[in-house]
Amino acid sequence: MNRQWAVAILVAALMSHDKSWRDYWRGVRGVWRAIFHRRLSKVHPDIAEARMAICRECPLFFKPLMTCGSPLAEYRPELGCGCFLPALTKMRDGHCWLRENTLLENAGWPDELL
Repeated sequence: MNRQWAVAILVAALMSHDKSWRDYWRGVRGVWRAIFHRRLSKVHPDIAEARMAICRECPLFFKPLMTCGSPLAEYRPELGCGCFLPALTKMRDGHCWLRENTLLENAGWPDELL
């Protein structure tokens, strides 16, 4: 298994501390199936790289886990979606939390990267 996907599952576990084990298992099982059955439709690698470059410059980027926001932050845990960005940026249905949750015009991924 790819190391990025293993980290994504670990981050999902960290984010689900307030949920039941049944909810956690459903999420892990869904990610597992998507990985091995290749149900994730991916974008072109150039688009994924451009998205990741934008994410690295974002103030919400949590470098140690490479997530959107920090699942470990106590000060403002509601900032960011907590997604593992190396995986999210490659998904066709990926979204930018900052773009969806701010009124700033130039925040997040531009239209051509959606």
